[in-house]
Amino acid sequence: MNLYPYICSTIRGRGSPILLAICVMEDIEKYINKELNTLLDNSPYYLVEMAFQPNKKIEIFVDGPEGIDLEKCSKITRHLLSKIDEESGYERNFIIEVSSPGLDRPFNDLRQYKKNIGRKIEVEFLDGLKKEFKLTAISGNELELIEQVIKGNRKWKQDGKTFHFNIEKIKNSTVLVSF
Repeated sequence: MNLYPYICSTIRGRGSPILLAICVMEDIEKYINKELNTLLDNSPYYLVEMAFQPNKKIEIFVDGPEGIDLEKCSKITRHLLSKIDEESGYERNFIIEVSSPGLDRPFNDLRQYKKNIGRKIEVEFLDGLKKEFKLTAISGNELELIEQVIKGNRKWKQDGKTFHFNIEKIKNSTVLVSF
């Protein structure tokens, strides 16, 4: 049972400033989610993650099938700030930063796997095991991965066995950048 909404509704106006701040941030997160869903609904872009930083910064990561450019991130930021300032009723004492997730951030959405088919990725499984694979296909929630192995005394990795894993068995994955 989630008591959070009850706690927030009872402390407004008479509770701990810390708890009140947490409740306000949760309200702002819901508001931003709603506005983002409306804005991105008929576009190729999607919300990957929203992270609240201790320095009053809200990081919003948006992606698309072919990535997202700086101009689109700026438009989303300006749209959100104008909605918050004009319509939300919240005092804006925080910063919003919209960007692409970048190559170093773990995948949070199946669509991120789809756009990286053919690339090498590092997969961390729920049991903590980490392995390198080449992502070759996706069917439903199942990933087809080719293990990357070092054969003999060679210093580069070659394709090994093919595996199929359900996305639910994976803790996180990131793209491996090769130079």
